[in-house]
Amino acid sequence: MAYKCLEHSIDLRQYEAFLVRYPSSSRAADVRIRLDSLASAYDTYMMEAAQADRADLLTFLSLHPTTPFRHLCDARLDTLDWDSVQGVNSVEAYQYYLSAHPHGAFTGDATEGKRLQARLVVSDEERTILRGMIDGLLSAMSASDSTRLSSFLAPVFTFGGDTGATGGSIVEYYRRHIHRPDVLGIHFQLTDISVSKRTADDASSPLYDASARATATLNRSAMDSTAVVSYHLKVQLTAEKKISSLDIAPL
Repeated sequence: MAYKCLEHSIDLRQYEAFLVRYPSSSRAADVRIRLDSLASAYDTYMMEAAQADRADLLTFLSLHPTTPFRHLCDARLDTLDWDSVQGVNSVEAYQYYLSAHPHGAFTGDATEGKRLQARLVVSDEERTILRGMIDGLLSAMSASDSTRLSSFLAPVFTFGGDTGATGGSIVEYYRRHIHRPDVLGIHFQLTDISVSKRTADDASSPLYDASARATATLNRSAMDSTAVVSYHLKVQLTAEKKISSLDIAPL
């Protein structure tokens, strides 16, 4: 029975204990040979693989495909890949882990992580809607239409750090800092827009963050006189795609 227990064991102490307890066993010679072989393999594993990085660990496995410590190497690869995936924290990274380690120790966490990150992927439809919201806001601002501006805003709106701002706050800023007396009209062109989602503790649905560049073409009263000014916009939007925060700064 004791010998049977050694069949799949890689614990050197169990082999040593067998030889101490059954020194005259007919199987002692076999156990001693297996112990020496296992001890040699263990020394090799400790020197080359126990603390190796992923690349060196794969090299070790290619050189020692029948190592009795294969499952320890696989467990370490599983942990190394999981640590890497957590650092990336994306749908693609979690899917890679699930594909590479279908029976890994972290499949449950990877499945949940993939689900959560999938909620934060911005679809083309969402991107189009959000761009339209920001375009509409810029258009209403250039027309000094505070009523239309308010239609784009969330009930609680922050403008330039001022919580409780309104569409009128944007019109006032526009008249003071962008519009000039000799300007007949301003056309805004939205470029370089990027959109991301984020979660908030007090929100059941993800919120949106947008960053964009707006190029303003100022048509002046003088014949054929124009000027171009660029602005950087930081915009936060609610789950309902209403603008909750806006910052505008010239570039």
